[in-house]
Amino acid sequence: MTEFPLFDPARDLFAVPTLLEFITVLGMAAATYSTRAVGWLVLHNRTVSPRLQRVLEAAPACVMASIVAPYFMTTDPVMLLSLAVMTIAALSTNLAGTVVLSVLAYAGFNAFLH
Repeated sequence: MTEFPLFDPARDLFAVPTLLEFITVLGMAAATYSTRAVGWLVLHNRTVSPRLQRVLEAAPACVMASIVAPYFMTTDPVMLLSLAVMTIAALSTNLAGTVVLSVLAYAGFNAFLH
């Protein structure tokens, strides 16, 4: 048994981030905010065409697809079954239902198949 377990709930719950972790989070926040700020600065005095409006509305779905798509390139049965549940849930329920069902499916499949 090692002296430092991989998961210690008490230590992890009250852990203080290191300086590098803190700077990393601040950098990610700045990068995220800067994209919104630049978009507003460029477009705040302009009329947006219906075509551009559709593109801007589709962007979040494109980002989510780019995050999820690599997981379809797997042979892990737990991941594939979970992705199937997620796809069916996405077509038949709202976002919150899709997230809940997907997480429960992954946890269940992982518990029974691994």
